[in-house]
Amino acid sequence: MLLIHPAIQTIAILIALYAFWMGSKRALAVHFHKKAVFPWKRHIWTGRIAFSLLLIGFFVGMAMVRIHWGNNLMTLGHGKMALVTLPFIVAGFIMGEMLARKSPHRDKLRVVHGLNNLLVLILLFNQARLGIEVYRLFVAGL
Repeated sequence: MLLIHPAIQTIAILIALYAFWMGSKRALAVHFHKKAVFPWKRHIWTGRIAFSLLLIGFFVGMAMVRIHWGNNLMTLGHGKMALVTLPFIVAGFIMGEMLARKSPHRDKLRVVHGLNNLLVLILLFNQARLGIEVYRLFVAGL
């Protein structure tokens, strides 16, 4: 039962990496004048799935900790970092939805969206590292 949260988050991170890879093609084309095809609709679709799964995984993780141990923040830095990461996930989702509407002159928003989501990925990899420690300490008893 406790493996539901890491399974959801692992899938979400893999999808987020794919969405970020597609977005980086756009950044290379626009900002560095490299030839690249940007699969815009697929980027939007995968971004929505990734952010939705990340949010679902966040709440599933909080519920699992509450059910099994009674205190949401007892998972050392993992729970606290989740609270730090959450606003960036929400911001990335909202900016992505704003950019999904075909409207010109949103270059600054595109840059902020890309940088925000790069930060989200960095925070997620840190969360994965902390989550492995939580698993080792509280679940596997290693």
